[in-house]
Amino acid sequence: MVGCLPGEIDRAISVNDVLIRLPEERWEHIIDSHFDLKNYREDILDVIENPDAVYRGRSGSLIAIRSLGRCGFLAIFYRETSQQDGFVITARFIDNRPGGEKVWPKQ
Repeated sequence: MVGCLPGEIDRAISVNDVLIRLPEERWEHIIDSHFDLKNYREDILDVIENPDAVYRGRSGSLIAIRSLGRCGFLAIFYRETSQQDGFVITARFIDNRPGGEKVWPKQ
């Protein structure tokens, strides 16, 4: 996990070795929409770097997930805009694995 200080742009490295940014604006969007994630900022970055799996989302996005056991999954939706850069779109708790194609780990 690269950086995790409030007010800065937090960063993580995806499984594709792409720098994924979590700007303050995106963080505010996440906690405004999903207040239950307010204490999960570092976890969001960690799931990007160390997911259980990554799925293809809509419109070129990716979804990194980590199991929370019986409580479901923490899902981070992000986009890799180039081979060097990307950003977090949103995050939320989900009950089931995403329905899209699993892209990591490759089967």
